[in-house]
Amino acid sequence: MQGDCHLGCCNFISVWIHQLILNNVSELKILVSISGPLVLTYLLDVAPILITTVFCGHLGKSELDAFALGNSIVILAGQSIGLGICSACDTFFSQIYGGKNLKLIGVVLQRGILILSLSCFPCWAFFVNTKNILLLLGQDPSVARLAELYVLTCIPALVGINFFNLEIRYLQNQWCCDCRDSFYRI
Repeated sequence: MQGDCHLGCCNFISVWIHQLILNNVSELKILVSISGPLVLTYLLDVAPILITTVFCGHLGKSELDAFALGNSIVILAGQSIGLGICSACDTFFSQIYGGKNLKLIGVVLQRGILILSLSCFPCWAFFVNTKNILLLLGQDPSVARLAELYVLTCIPALVGINFFNLEIRYLQNQWCCDCRDSFYRI
C-alpha cells in the first residue's frame, strides 16, 4: 500500500514537470533565441583577457603577476566607475524612452558621454601613479613596474570601453538592434 502511494506521488511529480515544460516551450525558445547571442557576445568579450592571461603565464611568474594585478587595477579603478555611470544612464534611457521623449534621450546620451569623459581624468591619475601606489602597498618592484606599464597602455582604451558600454545601453533600451538578427549573421 505504501509503495503504491510513493509511485503515485512520483507519477504526479513527473506529469507536473512534463506539463510545466510543455506549457513553457514557446517561452523557452524565445528566451534561448534572445539570450543565446548575448551569452556568445559576453564570452567573446571575456575571451581576450583569458587568452592574454594564458600567454602571460607562459612568459613567467612576474609577468603573470603584473598582468593580473594591472588588469585588476584597470577594472576596479577605471571600468567599474564607467559601468556605474552607464548604469545610471541606463535607468534614464528606459524611463525617457517609456515616456516617448526621444529628443531627451539624445541629450542624456550627450551628457553621459561628457560625464564619462570627465570621469576618466581621476582614473588616469590613479593609473599614472600605479607603480608608486603598489610600492607603498609592499608589492615587488619588478611586478609594480610591469603592472604600471600594462596600466599605462590601457589609458586610451578606458574612454573607448566606457563609450562602448554607454552605446550598448542606449541601443538596448530602444531595441534598435535585434539580437537574433545579428546572431544569425555570424
